[in-house]
Amino acid sequence: MGGRAGAPTSSFVPLRCRDGGIGRRDGFKIRFPQGSKGSTPFLGTSTKPRVQATVAEERLSAARDARSDLAAALLPPLLHRIQNTTQLLLALRSLIGRAGARLPEELGDSLAAAARAADEQGWMIGLLSRSMGSDVLLAREERDALRISLQLVADWARQSQGTLELPDEWPPLALAADAPASAELALEVLVLVWISLDPAQVSRLCIVRAEGALELALEAAACERAVSRFAGSSLARRGVRLSSSAGHWTLSLPDRWFELTA
Repeated sequence: MGGRAGAPTSSFVPLRCRDGGIGRRDGFKIRFPQGSKGSTPFLGTSTKPRVQATVAEERLSAARDARSDLAAALLPPLLHRIQNTTQLLLALRSLIGRAGARLPEELGDSLAAAARAADEQGWMIGLLSRSMGSDVLLAREERDALRISLQLVADWARQSQGTLELPDEWPPLALAADAPASAELALEVLVLVWISLDPAQVSRLCIVRAEGALELALEAAACERAVSRFAGSSLARRGVRLSSSAGHWTLSLPDRWFELTA
């Protein structure tokens, strides 16, 4: 049917929405000036930032799991060390009881050794607590953190019927003021070493000073695990390099993080 003569004509052009529709249901959305966290995002909303956040959350969760597993593995050898130190102190107490109130001078070295061991073990208790989410270490820094913590990993390997060979002589180095917190650095290195080990096999860790770096080189059966873990670590974010090949990786820590002690 035709329209009335002289009637105005109109041209309707539907506007396309961000999803390609014409917006018949778009008006049902309740508008908020500052936005709203609803179950259904507005059409055209990008989900890419959320995907990136999910990847970061998964890496953080995996890091927490690795540290928690590390604490469970290292606690038994640490408790064994504490037991040995306690037995030594109890033996000294027995000697005091027999010799009177005065401790024989020749036992002074044994007492000093027990004091050093107790100090290191106390720091390691705090380190493992931190790996499980606590921060009992507060501001305490341990300049010999790598040697102390890696020796405990060697104890774990020995209790697991394996071997982690450490250097016979450690470089005379201690953490410098430019280094990350000793607990954080020790935990990152410990996780990389620990997840690379196969308790049934012999592993070797060498520590050498190279130009501009202190290199930790590990020969172990499962080094590929460390490569996967390292990508999301705080060391990688600080620019530390990890190079790897079959059954081997080398972690290059900046030389400025260390200073000579002798």
